[in-house]
Amino acid sequence: VTRIQSEDKKTMSLALHTTDNGDLSTTYGKTIAIQNWIGGKEQPARSGETFNSTNPSDTRDIVAVVPSSAAADMNEAITAAEGMRREWRNTPAPVRANIIGTFGELMAEIKDDIAYLATREMGKTLREAGGSVQEAIDTAQFFQSEGRRRCAIKSFSPTDVRKALWE
Repeated sequence: VTRIQSEDKKTMSLALHTTDNGDLSTTYGKTIAIQNWIGGKEQPARSGETFNSTNPSDTRDIVAVVPSSAAADMNEAITAAEGMRREWRNTPAPVRANIIGTFGELMAEIKDDIAYLATREMGKTLREAGGSVQEAIDTAQFFQSEGRRRCAIKSFSPTDVRKALWE
């Protein structure tokens, strides 16, 4: 599943990039081609290498072709995420809440597809996978509502509480 956001950062969609799975396409479905998501765009591993994620109940079924990422890919992703963290931190909470809510709505639109994919890839029952997807949707909706609160509740770690007591 890929998140695609418009240049104006106001619209978002989810897309699955698929390839033919040979004779198994009619039985299980197509193979998903996954890329790293770094700095707001898709890209392969620097090495160009990939690996197959297979269905545990039938290893002939290639569920996804995934980049074989290494430390350099991870470091690039961390650097990009750190840069985006600063931008995200300066985005007003209601705007962030709407982005999270939109993501939840998009997941809800393709809930059955995500659940079926999880069943193929992890061997979960379809019902269990559907419950996991619904939990993700519910979490997005919860945090969307939290971002709209006038006074969000801040929770402290035990370390923060001890520091506050001594200051």
